[in-house]
Amino acid sequence: MPAKEKHAKSFVLLSQNVALNKTSGGKFYRSAMQGGMCDVMAYKNDNGNQSYVSWANKNGSTYIFCIMQSPDTCDDYGYANRRPALYETVHLIDWVFDSFSIQAALDTDLALAEIPVKYSSDTDTLQLYPDDNMMTLLPSSSDGSVTQKYFHLPDYVCAPIQQGDVVGTVELKLAGETIGVVNLVAGQDVNRNAVLFTVDKFQEFLHSLYLKVVIALSILSAAIYGLWLLLNAWHGRNAPKKIRRH
Repeated sequence: MPAKEKHAKSFVLLSQNVALNKTSGGKFYRSAMQGGMCDVMAYKNDNGNQSYVSWANKNGSTYIFCIMQSPDTCDDYGYANRRPALYETVHLIDWVFDSFSIQAALDTDLALAEIPVKYSSDTDTLQLYPDDNMMTLLPSSSDGSVTQKYFHLPDYVCAPIQQGDVVGTVELKLAGETIGVVNLVAGQDVNRNAVLFTVDKFQEFLHSLYLKVVIALSILSAAIYGLWLLLNAWHGRNAPKKIRRH
């Protein structure tokens, strides 16, 4: 800092975050460390419990670290100035970047589900693929099996179908928490068989409520008409005959 009214000579401001300084940081130095804010009085007195909030970036991933009331006894680096909160922070940085990474949770070339197909003579089932690989934060040692997949699909699909049509979704969860939802799309074109479609629709019509109502009304109408004919015939037989005089 240059000399000012209150400072006759120029001087240097030193960051209390020694994790930023490769030369003087010693065991505290971490290249991923970007900066932070400390419990000023605890660091000034260099004793007691300390708190520290900071952030670090590596390989495109940024994390925020919050250490609250770290006890003085946890710092075992052995330096004259003890920094328990920073000590725990740099250990957290090491653990996070060693344990987690941004990975693809899904493989867009791998079929995730299979669903029945109606009205097609080419195939009985349709394979479904995710339309996105969903890059997300996962344990570095994982192979994708650490996620739980919950499918939201219809009971079947009806031809015709075009490759890429959205059929349903898959919900991915990690440790019980939803980390994303991805569309599942048709992996191939499926043509409709006109005969199968016509037969199925005719069978649906035969079992439809509309047909049942029409048949019931027809039977009722026929019964009413038959009853009307019987009543007319009965009245015709019992009607008094007129006597004609010549």
